[in-house]
Amino acid sequence: MAKDIMENLNWEGNSKAMYDAIIAAIPTLYRAGIKKKIGIWIEKHNIQDVTEDMVLKVVDEMAPEGYKKKLLSGIENLKTK
Repeated sequence: MAKDIMENLNWEGNSKAMYDAIIAAIPTLYRAGIKKKIGIWIEKHNIQDVTEDMVLKVVDEMAPEGYKKKLLSGIENLKTK
């Protein structure tokens, strides 16, 4: 389910690269669960277009405190605007 949702999104700017960097930074054991959680969030909010700002906002709101700073510092340099 989540895979289909992700394939049908319109990724603006470097938002897809940011998403991929986040997934790569997550321990393998947790990746499937995180992807599912993201897919549910996308469905709930009826998201079709993903912006770089949206990726940053979701990380800020959803990531555990221990990972938030690490994830944000790893993707902020990918932002084009």
